[in-house]
Amino acid sequence: MVQYKYGSRSGQKVAKDLKEHGAQVTLSGRTGGPQHLLAKFSYFKKWLIEVKASRGKKTATLTPEEKRRLKLKATRNKAIPVLAPVQKGEITYISVKTGRILKP
Repeated sequence: MVQYKYGSRSGQKVAKDLKEHGAQVTLSGRTGGPQHLLAKFSYFKKWLIEVKASRGKKTATLTPEEKRRLKLKATRNKAIPVLAPVQKGEITYISVKTGRILKP
């Protein structure tokens, strides 16, 4: 239960960060699975974001199956698939397709 709360708070932190950068953010209503955020920016760009939280030294990553599902869901939403690992309060936005670090 504590781990779930940590991940949920991390998702809320990512949503707040994106809103501060001018994005409209919608949180997925799912519980128990990966938390997805849909961020719409004013310049016609959409990101479908999967938040991964990690307390340890190792950065959270996606499994090949998670990558495949995120890319598929992003394609259906006409969005860019993005991984947002949260580690020690720091958020990084990484393109799942190219591996490049993105700026909101």
